[in-house]
Amino acid sequence: YQRRVRGLHFSLMLGVSSRLSVYSFPSLFLKSFHYQSRTRVFKRNHLKRTFTNKTYDNQSKLPPLPVPPLNLTLEKYIKTLKPVLEPEDWNRSKTIVEEFGKSPIAEKLQKKLQQRADEKTKVNESWLEEWWLQYAYHIWKEPLPIHSNFWLHFDRDIVKEGISWAVNGSRVIHKILEVKKMLENQEIPLEYMKDKPLCMNQYLPIFSCTRIPGEERDHLDIRTPQPHLVVISNKQFYELKLEHEGHELSVHELQLQLMAISTASQNSPPAYSPGIFTSWFRDKYAKVQQQLIQNPVNKETIEKIRSSAFVVCLDSEEPSDIQSASLRCAAGDASNRWFDKIFQLIIFKNGRIGANVEHSPFDAPAFCTIIQKALAMVRDQYQKGFPILEAPRDLPVPSKLSWDLSPEVTQAAQIAEKDFQTLVSDVDLHVVHFDLFGSRFLKKKKLSPDGFVQMALQLAYYKVHGKGCPTYESAQTRQFLHGRTSTVRSFSEESVAFVKGMSSDIDKNAKIGLLQNAIQSHRDYLLDCTNGKDVDRHLLGLRILAMQEGLDLPIFQDKAFAASSRYLLSTSNVPAFDFTGGFGNMYPEGYGIPYAIREDNIITNIVSRVSCPETSSKRFGEAFEKSLKEMAALFEPFPIDKL
Repeated sequence: YQRRVRGLHFSLMLGVSSRLSVYSFPSLFLKSFHYQSRTRVFKRNHLKRTFTNKTYDNQSKLPPLPVPPLNLTLEKYIKTLKPVLEPEDWNRSKTIVEEFGKSPIAEKLQKKLQQRADEKTKVNESWLEEWWLQYAYHIWKEPLPIHSNFWLHFDRDIVKEGISWAVNGSRVIHKILEVKKMLENQEIPLEYMKDKPLCMNQYLPIFSCTRIPGEERDHLDIRTPQPHLVVISNKQFYELKLEHEGHELSVHELQLQLMAISTASQNSPPAYSPGIFTSWFRDKYAKVQQQLIQNPVNKETIEKIRSSAFVVCLDSEEPSDIQSASLRCAAGDASNRWFDKIFQLIIFKNGRIGANVEHSPFDAPAFCTIIQKALAMVRDQYQKGFPILEAPRDLPVPSKLSWDLSPEVTQAAQIAEKDFQTLVSDVDLHVVHFDLFGSRFLKKKKLSPDGFVQMALQLAYYKVHGKGCPTYESAQTRQFLHGRTSTVRSFSEESVAFVKGMSSDIDKNAKIGLLQNAIQSHRDYLLDCTNGKDVDRHLLGLRILAMQEGLDLPIFQDKAFAASSRYLLSTSNVPAFDFTGGFGNMYPEGYGIPYAIREDNIITNIVSRVSCPETSSKRFGEAFEKSLKEMAALFEPFPIDKL
């Protein structure tokens, strides 16, 4: 049942072909245009965005992703093994790693990796990007929902209660389309981490991409998006054209078209739609899709989906709270979804809105920045007041897209639906909305908000399970050309010392010292990762080269390699924007925990498996809140009722 682990753990990978997929983007987004320069700067989440240049102007200035010195990687790797292993096992693994570092084969593999990096730099690519896309995502056969796709749920002060789903939905869609146009015109501002420009490459596929299933591995279909959306309502598919007689649809016209689709779809809904296959195992789905596209009717509908800007899902459910809404954004009714599409906007009957996002071509910060920009426009419109609605034009009714399903395909849909229900019933999702403090308090106490939360997660895991575990936190490497992420190993000797100290009778100052040491260690590792010097990606490259050479090296066969990268805590510090989000756990006995540290609160979606008797998302969430309070109380007394 092992799922993909973002390319870091390869016990399922040894038989996979080393042939690499091509990953390129259409030239549409790089076209030249006349742009009136504006200047405005704001800071959020340490990113500085400057409105002075075109979106991709800094691409030619970005350095390539480096290959770290082998000796430094191995030294750090040995250190990260210490909290995972018993002393005797650690000494044995240390010897294995040191012997590898001195071996001719290590020197050969390091040299080959550097040669690959040099060759990729010449064609403006990263040595890692094709491997990452393949081994972190596209070779894995597990279903996309929960396992790979991430999801968002928009705050209710943006999509207002008491306003109809069609009004909320049309307003959000309209603003997203405005941001899409800004992206095509290269008006999305350049981003910086302090004074270092960041790669903007991940913005390219947001409105142009669909993941295609393959029996061996998936690939991406990237094309110029056409001026239409595909709307799925009551398991039926419709084309919503975004232009009429050369002019874009207004907000009111979008609203009326959505309502027309919703009304039309109430008649004779099918038991299943081919959308169910996008939730299935990828190799099984690939075989069914080959049958589907042999029929011209089905092929035309699939082409409409792939060429659309994004998919809109109109759901009949009315989730009453953030937790039930998040679960439906994560999965929902698979016959009312198309999980292959990079971006699905989900509109519920009670006006709540969220998204489901295919993860492979980009990471959350790029997509979240686009969505936040659209939601900020909606918020601004509420403050200024929405314009008086103009009389709509006489628009054609949105056309229904047809399917022609054979008995064999229909039978496969029944099996896929059963498998999907098994998957969804095993999701244990719990949302924590911690209101006692946020980044404002932590910065006032001169504490790294991210480091503080990471140590709270370590303490929470210890409270629930009585031990620590390897922990994955994603860090950006976007200061390099086509950089994606690296792995912060948050489970460290320093975090173990802190957790044990918090559970002991040592005085408050001693506990503060242990916490500060753990946060500093985490911060140092995070800095190395953002500078392209993490352990996991480097070892990934060396292992792939070893596989291509047919080598079974002791460093990768050692049980410490698998144990240290079995990340039972998969975490990510997500942007503190006007939505919350989630992703699945890497392993059945683990947790998926994205967290947003806002100024005065901390929000997280905790995901684990119902079928695992060792885990409980609610119990972990309660332990996490308790840990945050205990740690904060070291620095400032809080009213007893809050603690």
